[in-house]
Amino acid sequence: MSQVARWSATAYLLLVPCLWWVGRSQDAVQVPAWILGTIWLVAVTPLSRVWAPKEAGWCLAAALATGLVQASDPFTLPLLALYGLIAWLSVQVLAQYPAEFLERRIVWLAAINGGYWLLQQTGYDPLFHGHPAGLFSRSNLLAVLVMAAYPLMARWGKVMAWAVVGWMGNLTALLGMLLTHAMKTTWRHRAILAALGIAATGWIVWQAPLKLVCRVEVWKTVFGQGLWSWFYGYGLGAFETVDPSNIGVWVYNAYLAAFHIGGALLLVPFLALLWRVHRDLAPSAAKTALYALAAAALVQTPWHFPRLIIVTAAIMAAAIQRSADARVG
Repeated sequence: MSQVARWSATAYLLLVPCLWWVGRSQDAVQVPAWILGTIWLVAVTPLSRVWAPKEAGWCLAAALATGLVQASDPFTLPLLALYGLIAWLSVQVLAQYPAEFLERRIVWLAAINGGYWLLQQTGYDPLFHGHPAGLFSRSNLLAVLVMAAYPLMARWGKVMAWAVVGWMGNLTALLGMLLTHAMKTTWRHRAILAALGIAATGWIVWQAPLKLVCRVEVWKTVFGQGLWSWFYGYGLGAFETVDPSNIGVWVYNAYLAAFHIGGALLLVPFLALLWRVHRDLAPSAAKTALYALAAAALVQTPWHFPRLIIVTAAIMAAAIQRSADARVG
């Protein structure tokens, strides 16, 4: 692997998820950077190993089909298919790099953002002057990043992760981190962790009950709308622009979001792809991080944002490499 490729991958994993521009939304800045960065990585990285399950092809075909059906203009570019293709390319090109390389940079990304957020809480904020979550812009996205990096961290990194999540009081990340512990401990320890998780859930829900109520109302609305177009959905961004209930633009569930966007045509192959990942990849810290992300997607929509798509792609690539190494070994 050339130095140009390694430095390009480092910039892709550390700089693109943190890009921001004054006066513009972070997503509007990161989407073109993510697309162009992926194409550049494909250009400078020799592709020798490809993980291409048929379920990934089904997802891309479904994204293309739903995008074409929902397009008001036959010459409109189906963005869902484009984003799906770039995400698939991200996994393929990052899978050419060693697992240790990818995991270390995800940990660095979480440490940079989590550390800066902790500095913000002490009043030191030279870049944003009160921005809620540093370079990730939203506290819930930062919490998901820290949770995903947690299984890859060493001891002191995990101390930092607990400090960030505990101070933030993010229930999703807290339960995700407890889940990663429960997956590698005895049943007795799992019972203790489950009790801690239930206690934490009860305390946070008691402190902020409206968060739970809001999510339940959004889920009911999304599912009810989705049933009216259950086969091919409404398209990318439809709920955010035509939500009639006026209860918010966040779906708070990646699987319901997939159903609303592409109907059963998209949701079924997406779930099949997740099952393929569970079945085929060997156990590893990276695979544990994928489990945590899949669980977080029950109450968040992490894959609506390019920065977390990049994080997921890197962890997926690391899990593929670890699985391949385990089979060789």
